[in-house]
Amino acid sequence: MTGNSNIDFNILFKKSFRELGINWVDDLAKNDDYLIMIMNDFQNLFPDIKVIDPYMILLKTITIMIQNEKFVLKKNDVYDFFIMSYKFLVDHLIKKQVNSIPFTISTYDNVVFEICDDLLRNYDNFPNNVKIQFPNLLVDIMSIIFFKTDLEGKKISLFQLKSYYDSRKTMLVSQKYSYPSRDLNSLSNTSSSELSEQVLQDSDNIEDSSTSKTNYAATKGDSRRFHTSNHEENKIYPIGEIAYKIAQIIHRDPSQVKNSLSALPAKELQKLYDICNNYNKILRYGKLTELKDFKLEIESELGRSLSDKQIRHSQISIKKVQFYIENILDGKFEPHLTHGINHVKHNFEYGYRLVGLISNTKSKNKKIES
Repeated sequence: MTGNSNIDFNILFKKSFRELGINWVDDLAKNDDYLIMIMNDFQNLFPDIKVIDPYMILLKTITIMIQNEKFVLKKNDVYDFFIMSYKFLVDHLIKKQVNSIPFTISTYDNVVFEICDDLLRNYDNFPNNVKIQFPNLLVDIMSIIFFKTDLEGKKISLFQLKSYYDSRKTMLVSQKYSYPSRDLNSLSNTSSSELSEQVLQDSDNIEDSSTSKTNYAATKGDSRRFHTSNHEENKIYPIGEIAYKIAQIIHRDPSQVKNSLSALPAKELQKLYDICNNYNKILRYGKLTELKDFKLEIESELGRSLSDKQIRHSQISIKKVQFYIENILDGKFEPHLTHGINHVKHNFEYGYRLVGLISNTKSKNKKIES
């Protein structure tokens, strides 16, 4: 499949919202940033899905969310989603791109009509566990129409399309096949209601450490150092200074922060150390709410250009820096059993690295900014 690596999923999602007629998406996802975060790191999150076209990634992300949240669409909603998505892809992949597919669109219209007819007649009879998977099948069908493969990369011809649909539908109903469940628990926690005020707070609400109301003077004077236990990363970190700075950022008791820091491995201390050093920059960047202003400031300091997608990714990470720090301290970024990483944590850190807020290599002799 062809794709556009420079696509801005934030813009794509907002422009496509009305085109797709997905008015029910507000009941599905807690916030737009959650969906956009998944889209931005889609290929890392779901390596088994071979789609790289941004329009298909948008549709597949929505269907993954439907299945993950066990969201049962009404018949009219799933019908509209299929029809509107088909029209959406025709508009963007056919009318705007010459020779995208070898058949006339009317040929596909006939197959789509047959599937719609079947959907209207049978959807209400499906059990709920099939209904939550059915949008995945419909997006598979659209992938075959526009790219001649399903989303797992299996080549399917136009003449096999209807039989593919009938076979996959039968397997879903008989429970001989189900679309893979996706591990989005960590991402779900990112946007849960109890954390939403903290996670999604506007950058204007990020309090400058100099205005903190809590008195941490007693801790600031503690300049004891902490040696990392790994001899390959034997480095001395000023735990007292780091704890003092972090306590101001997340408004916690400094002694509690220090205890948490002492249990962290060297690589995590390095990241928090970098964030402390760069927190004044984070505050400054956080006040730049317009993407173009943020991009101009970042590129001016870096001396190189970034794509809008990369800029948006970093902007989201910076808005959630308090959430990132707290989850590091509390050990909530549990690695996925298969991949060995936590994708939410990975997303945040990628955003910070893009704009130089945390380092890719070990740096020496840093001094925490006051």
